Amino acid sequence: MITAVVPLKDLSQAKSRLAAALTPEERAAVAVRLAERTVSVLRASGVVRTIVLAGPDPGLARRFGVDWYPDRGSLNATLREAAGRISGAMLIVTADLPLLTTADVQALAAEGSGRSVTVGAAADGGTAALVLRPPDVIAPHFGERSAAHHIWLAERAGVPVRVLHRPGLARDLDTPADLAELGSVVPLIERGV
Repeated sequence: MITAVVPLKDLSQAKSRLAAALTPEERAAVAVRLAERTVSVLRASGVVRTIVLAGPDPGLARRFGVDWYPDRGSLNATLREAAGRISGAMLIVTADLPLLTTADVQALAAEGSGRSVTVGAAADGGTAALVLRPPDVIAPHFGERSAAHHIWLAERAGVPVRVLHRPGLARDLDTPADLAELGSVVPLIERGV
């Protein structure tokens, strides 16, 4: 079984690229809804032992019924420190994947024995999900073009690396265009109309 870590930044800074389309309150609501949906998918997958929300708000972790790990100033620093506290395998899943399915999570968890890295590649070259066996096999390095960087780190460490390209991992929700396209697929905010 795997420990899943869902990083979530401070809601006051969430989804800043949607500022042209949504109010700060609506952006926070979208971030919470996406994170809640991600936690539900992870829970329903049947392959995750523990779910940890990593970020500044322990109240959200309590609301979702999951464990909490505090923010350490940056996404990668938080994930690196969390990796030092987790045994077994660690699955990092970004919280803004509106098309994520239980089949995606099961595919990420499959074929895991021994030291290995699995990269769930996003369409923009980023990393939507990352499985680390053991959690410190490489240091997480999320950011632009991070999928290639994670692959390079795994190869440099001499561990098997698997790259998954799946529709549920390919698209995150960051821009007004994403909201227009994906918001109709998964209801993200309730408008007062």
